[in-house]
Amino acid sequence: EERNIDSKRPNPERQSGFKLRDNNGNIIADGETFALQILRREESDESEMDEDVKAGLSDKELLFYRKDFVGINSVMNDGNDYFLCGQVDYGTDFECETIDDIVYLKHGDKYLYNDLDSETNDIFINEKVPTKEQRIQIHYSDDGDIMLSAWGGSLYAICDWVKGSYGAIGFFATESQLRWGSPMKLRIFKY
Repeated sequence: EERNIDSKRPNPERQSGFKLRDNNGNIIADGETFALQILRREESDESEMDEDVKAGLSDKELLFYRKDFVGINSVMNDGNDYFLCGQVDYGTDFECETIDDIVYLKHGDKYLYNDLDSETNDIFINEKVPTKEQRIQIHYSDDGDIMLSAWGGSLYAICDWVKGSYGAIGFFATESQLRWGSPMKLRIFKY
């Protein structure tokens, strides 16, 4: 049983020459825009989509339709203005930036980071480049999707779906979630 838990913990070692790649294996260049899809349910068959609905959607809306994506929530009272959340049928634009051979995830001019002083363990965004202790580490799963952890941390981020259409994203896995749950897996889509 302990091996099951250990297999769900991130490897804290950095990969030399790490490059962010999309769902097709293509390298994401600094500044390229992409969305982060949360993989939690069976993908709906696009052929089942009502043709009238399909005809009325833009390519970007079609990408998001009936899928779960990472978004940004802006309702906080503790000085941190924005944090990541799960959303249905809508995604936020992200990009990456490489500084000193470290890949940072960004939303606009703000970096994703882990606030060690936060009681909520959410993943926040801020204008400053995160310190080593605040960095988010990106890990590839066996199937090429990514998972996030605090830099050198022992937990992957999870998305705790509070409602069917909203999920809280952060490092708050319980012992039960470690044993029986799965880390949040993200698929990168360029558009």
